[in-house]
Amino acid sequence: PIIDALKGKFRILKAGSKEKISIKDALAMNPKVYVQPGGGDNMDIAWNDLKTNAEFIRNYVANGGSYVGICMGAYLAGSFDLSNSEKG
Repeated sequence: PIIDALKGKFRILKAGSKEKISIKDALAMNPKVYVQPGGGDNMDIAWNDLKTNAEFIRNYVANGGSYVGICMGAYLAGSFDLSNSEKG
């Protein structure tokens, strides 16, 4: 997997409700990139899992952070403006 290839070059944190660190706390560390992976094909379920963190993600991006959405992560960014696209 790509995460294994990047481990030696970057500090990688897995964040989320099922991880040791929350997305909010991870974003407070001002990472270089926030990556929202894919998984599943149901937008409503994916959004329900992420919506409590949406404002933290929007603020992170608005303040210069980078968002990479993979598969469903890209759909979420576009559908719910997680990438704060109107700001650039």
